Amino acid sequence: MRTCLNPKPESRNPNGPGGRSVTSQARNRPFLSARLARFGFRISASLRISAFGLRPLSLVWLGLTPFYAFAQPSSPSATQDPLMQLMLAQPKIDVNSPVVPVAAFDPPAVKPGEQSTYRVTLNALETAIAWPDKVPAPQQLACRPGARGQILSMVGALLVPRTTFNYRVRPSEAGQFTIPEFTVTVDGKSVAVPAARLDVATTLPPGVLPAQQLLIDLPTNSLFVGQTVHARVLLPGSPGGLVQSLGQVQINGPGFIADQGSAHARIEAMPVGPGGRPVNTFVYELMLTPIATGKLSVSAQGYAVGNRVIGSVIMPGTGAVPGALPQYVLVDSDPVSLEIRPLPRGRELPGFTGAVGTFSVDPPELSTTVVAVGEPIKLKVRIRGEGNLARLVPPPPVTVREWQVFPATAKNAVPQIVQAQGFVTFDYSLIPLDEHARVTPPLPFSVFNPEHGAYEDLTIPSVAITVVPGTATAADLQALVQAQNTDVEPEKEPVLSGLASVPGLAGGLVPVQTQAWFPLLHLVPASALLGLWLWDRRRRSLEQHPDLVLRRRAVRALRRVRRTLVRAATDRDGASFAAIAVNAMKVAVAPHYPAEPRALVGADVLTMLPEAERSGREGETVRRLFSRADASRFAADAVDTHELLALRPEIDNVLDRLESRLRTRALAIVTTCLLFTTVAGAAPAETLFRYATNAYSAGDYSRAAGAFAQAAALQPAGGTLQDLGNAEWELGHAGTAVLAWEQALWLDPFNNPARANLRFGRRTAQLETPELTWYEVVSSWLPANWWAWVAGLSLWMSVGISLVPGILRWRKAPWHQAAAAFGLAIFLLSVPAHVGVSTRSRLGFVVFKDAPLRLTPTTEAQFITRLPAGEPARLERERGAYLLVRTSHATGWIQRSEFQLICSTPGSNGDRTQAPTPAAASN
Repeated sequence: MRTCLNPKPESRNPNGPGGRSVTSQARNRPFLSARLARFGFRISASLRISAFGLRPLSLVWLGLTPFYAFAQPSSPSATQDPLMQLMLAQPKIDVNSPVVPVAAFDPPAVKPGEQSTYRVTLNALETAIAWPDKVPAPQQLACRPGARGQILSMVGALLVPRTTFNYRVRPSEAGQFTIPEFTVTVDGKSVAVPAARLDVATTLPPGVLPAQQLLIDLPTNSLFVGQTVHARVLLPGSPGGLVQSLGQVQINGPGFIADQGSAHARIEAMPVGPGGRPVNTFVYELMLTPIATGKLSVSAQGYAVGNRVIGSVIMPGTGAVPGALPQYVLVDSDPVSLEIRPLPRGRELPGFTGAVGTFSVDPPELSTTVVAVGEPIKLKVRIRGEGNLARLVPPPPVTVREWQVFPATAKNAVPQIVQAQGFVTFDYSLIPLDEHARVTPPLPFSVFNPEHGAYEDLTIPSVAITVVPGTATAADLQALVQAQNTDVEPEKEPVLSGLASVPGLAGGLVPVQTQAWFPLLHLVPASALLGLWLWDRRRRSLEQHPDLVLRRRAVRALRRVRRTLVRAATDRDGASFAAIAVNAMKVAVAPHYPAEPRALVGADVLTMLPEAERSGREGETVRRLFSRADASRFAADAVDTHELLALRPEIDNVLDRLESRLRTRALAIVTTCLLFTTVAGAAPAETLFRYATNAYSAGDYSRAAGAFAQAAALQPAGGTLQDLGNAEWELGHAGTAVLAWEQALWLDPFNNPARANLRFGRRTAQLETPELTWYEVVSSWLPANWWAWVAGLSLWMSVGISLVPGILRWRKAPWHQAAAAFGLAIFLLSVPAHVGVSTRSRLGFVVFKDAPLRLTPTTEAQFITRLPAGEPARLERERGAYLLVRTSHATGWIQRSEFQLICSTPGSNGDRTQAPTPAAASN
């Protein structure tokens, strides 16, 4: 697991100087404690009052309110919430003044190949600025993004925000180069950034001051993971000895932890620059710890403040701090590349708690050398060394038969005091369980020495002691032993599960009962039942009118015979043509008598023709056809029937007229329900899934997350979303990781790895679990879309079994009623789950870190609090670019881009590395 912490500047948060709300700090403190313990760090515990503990107190208070009101004749005036009072007491942030951008190069003139800083400052909040990805710089200027930051300066009674964007520019040739005017969006309004000019010449004019230079100094570029080093951020002064202080120092770069609690500042004369001449320099020193391996890059940024010095500063020599009004200039350093090596695996010594550095252990001290059985004593252990002693995890207690050893507690837990004195003291509580014990048990302890590249054994030795019989009984000692066995059982560290090998159970994230086509889908069984009823009515009608059946059969037979007649005419077979034509006429008139077609003669066919046609051309054609056919059949001599082929048009007219008389009017109602569902191609989604799995295995989590998101958008599946959550977690995106795991369980509640990952993520990041009602819990037993099909199938099964026997005139059996009752029961039991799916679809999660929760849906609204990434909330309503959400602590407005529903499409919010197309991924 890689965790990248990039502390934000303090003044970015309008809620206070801490940069976070009180709730956010309390939640993130256990997260740091769990993660830093892997590298020998320890964070003191904090007190948090949960909502669960406040509810019983509120009930007691409500119960005592009537008695209190009865005893007090006049109730005191209502007091305002202290938190609200504190918020109202804070100075307001000026967000109504016109935004005036300032753009300039620092320095404004450089030589070819030298570096200058293009700096743009706006008096607006950073969150309100939509800054472009690139600035329109000329081709001769190699421009790359630098630092960006926000600071709040006090002007009168208001806090004026100032947001700065730095770009590091290096010209390739001499000349005058201008970055033209361009526009940015601030609070939805277009603001023009003025043009800025840079003069590049081989000889600089006199009076051009060099740019302010910020440096980051590390003792070495090769470190072990978990090894703490002292990093120095240097701001050299001017040649005249003028020194500026540095505020809001921030260490940038993934894979590092900057301990701001150990920071201190001073002014020191040190050689800076190519000449090595001593220059008064503002030094900001803090402790830096890498927590990821590989080639990492780290840089520093801060605000050069004209006359503002933070903390105690030592000023040697003739250095001076300017006394004019404060000028806040954002400066940043060049990145420094580091090689972070992992600790050797498989060679750990007993008692290794993650301590990396040079340490030593003083001889332990006992509070007394004579103790009775069952009485506690104190064992003091003092550890010295060079490293982050304030975060050092003490050696774990041991389990022996003669002693009860309790975990150690730090005697001096203030980080500044521990670092100043150079050692940390741990107190162990020991209870002897046997009077034959002569020494205290040794405590295994080992550290990793980065100078030697090996583990060192620093086991805390035993101390001689005299144990005498005491007043403790055997039952007391047995209770101690049982408590010891319970306490010493180590808690398993939560870990991420492996990647899913297949995408898993697939389906849509949006509940099907909310789709427009789902009500139409129920027309299919209704149409089937209606069609079955109409078929039964038609069947009964045909049983009462058998002549209709004869006519329909005659029409089908006539069409078959006419197709044979066409083939005979095509083959120029006169005899067959005459016989088939006569047979066709007999078939067409047979149902009118009714009689067998073979029993009819030409007169019977003439009777079916209209009176005018009997003596006309059609009647003559029928007589001629029957006479020639009888002659060819019964005459002794051969008869030429080829001349009948010329009568084909007249014969077709007669057959058409006879066929029209066979047709009867019938009522036919046909209802067709076509259901078009767009099914994402399995091949592209499967290709992206395999590509993302390979990228994850190679450690390219950014590309793996993008590919998993695209695969989940094409075909949402439980395994794909589980792997997407794993990749987002490895990138440090707790919000999108929790959302992906929740969506995996939304599709597949039987996905145990995703459920374990969700518990791991919430426990590590100290996030709350969504509060679900009982019907929402029921809806989580099966995939969300299954409930719609269960209800539809059970309802129509019950209706069908109830109606079909009556339609088909079957005798109703007992099992018919039992099946119908069972289907109705299943339908009624699934109704609460339907309600749960509908309400649970309004559940969402914060996807970005420290998302502000506002009082009103406006940019200048006051912040109620900041929500951590992964915080659950319920969507109440929408308004423009803001959503009204309700958390377990507060209700407020949040930006639409910072919140995502559980049934939303993966990758719809947030920026991810673009995954390749399916064709490219297959290659």
